[in-house]
Amino acid sequence: MHYLLEYDLTPDYLDRRGAFRGDHLALAHQAGMRGQLVLGGALSEPTDRALLVFQGSSPEAAEAFARADPYVANGLVASWRVRPWTTVVGPDASFRFADESLPSDGTAPSRESLVRFLRGARHGVVASTAADGEPQAAVVGLAVTDALELVFDTLGTTRKAANLRRDGRAAVVFTRGTATAQLEGVADEPTGPELERLLEVYYDAFPDGRERATWPGITWFRVRPTWVRTTDFGAEPPAVTELSGDGLRT
Repeated sequence: MHYLLEYDLTPDYLDRRGAFRGDHLALAHQAGMRGQLVLGGALSEPTDRALLVFQGSSPEAAEAFARADPYVANGLVASWRVRPWTTVVGPDASFRFADESLPSDGTAPSRESLVRFLRGARHGVVASTAADGEPQAAVVGLAVTDALELVFDTLGTTRKAANLRRDGRAAVVFTRGTATAQLEGVADEPTGPELERLLEVYYDAFPDGRERATWPGITWFRVRPTWVRTTDFGAEPPAVTELSGDGLRT
């Protein structure tokens, strides 16, 4: 669940904040490191309000932050309030629609719901194996086909391109709010009509990919999962499901 901490700033906020900004930012960074504070900052034109987005099971972290904030203690904030925020769109939204639900024990997942969940994440971490056996990883934008194929672009000179050309084994991790999906599979570098089919899906997800297609040395990889593990930490206890073989093909 997300909570919105709203500050009503005083007219002299910009003139006075310098003396307290270091301590305020330190407090904010600490909350961010604890996974409580997601985003924060003051509005501009005019700078009369500030908004801070917290996540958690209760508003306690947001309220504690406001009570400890030097901006509040030193009168730069005229008033503050914490409101529950039902977020429904975006990779970190706390609510997911039914057709984006993760597989759960006792419930047969549909390929469509898993695809929609992955598409909503948009970016993930792709791990590959170097020639000396060391693991290497990179964040990439990933498009997902209806057949559960993961597609991303990269320069042919990158480490991951060299790794996947030599050893097609790949692992991919997606996160969306309190949920994660870990996938393992086999990567290839499609060409011809097969690549054209995949590019239609990729460009739908990342229109700027058309510009990157003009870069010298650009290429595209596809990962076809052979194993998927999904975990929803928003459930109590966390809901964990593994899919492989027939479970992925149905």
